[in-house]
Amino acid sequence: MAINLNHSTNKITSTDENLVLDSANANIGVSDKRIVELDDPVDEQDAVNKRYLENQLISEITNSTFLFTNSTPMPEEVGGYEPGSTFDDATLQQLFQNLLYPYQYPAVTSFSIPGQSTTLEVGDSVPGGLTTFNWDISNDVNINTNSISIEDLTSGNVYAVSLTNDNNESIDIGAEIIKTSASSNTWKLSAQNTRGQSISRTFNVNWKWRTYYGTSPSTSLTETEVKALTSTSLDSNFSGNKSVTAQDYKYFAYPTSFGLKNTFQDAINGFAVAMEPASTLNITNQFGVSNDYYVHRTTNPIVGSLTVRIG
Repeated sequence: MAINLNHSTNKITSTDENLVLDSANANIGVSDKRIVELDDPVDEQDAVNKRYLENQLISEITNSTFLFTNSTPMPEEVGGYEPGSTFDDATLQQLFQNLLYPYQYPAVTSFSIPGQSTTLEVGDSVPGGLTTFNWDISNDVNINTNSISIEDLTSGNVYAVSLTNDNNESIDIGAEIIKTSASSNTWKLSAQNTRGQSISRTFNVNWKWRTYYGTSPSTSLTETEVKALTSTSLDSNFSGNKSVTAQDYKYFAYPTSFGLKNTFQDAINGFAVAMEPASTLNITNQFGVSNDYYVHRTTNPIVGSLTVRIG
């Protein structure tokens, strides 16, 4: 095998046995069948060895000053780049970093007052004073330091700002919160991600009216007897299926604010259940709040148990 390296008028000839330098004024040398003492840069027309090429390319790539600029917004998401992204002197490092490692947006995954029921009867209260709020935020390494705030959206009271993201905070919320009508109270936790965007989550407590249904042998009921019916729940409407036990008249009572119900059907066979016209009765609940109720009674006692679809 023969290899020739020309450098201007100088020439190196290699055979299987020998490596010969054919020049008296060469700026390269040979030793032990290897090219040594290479003195470059070389001219464009000169041949160079593989090691020189590799070192030169690696150096150029390592020290590259490649910058990418494009003011045209991206039409769709690619990797970590969102639609609308533009580029202004972005380096290769920046391009590949953002492409292969998209920004992990944080999100408030939970926010609550531990132990606090989210449904209360009208007139009941949320205790005041020192109250603990718990929360969790995903990808929280991308949350700005001390950017947590907690407020009562319903009252407009900002409890605290610049809180540490330590997942809980005890705050004095003031007086107990009582609702004397069907309504709600909303608290909000907010934070800011490292891109300056706000994230948040709310926690709600809803106050609802109590409804009643069951059976009685009486043809009419007093307030005390309505409140003693076997089934009761906190509702914002009285539509749907209601199951009552066997024997006696079937009774249904709900606030007049829900609107008068006109359809009572046997949920099994679809037949209409004969009902007397609704009466109106004022009922005061255990928290001292009064409300007018519609009270419905079946026209006749019904021997068997029954599921009534009300609408």
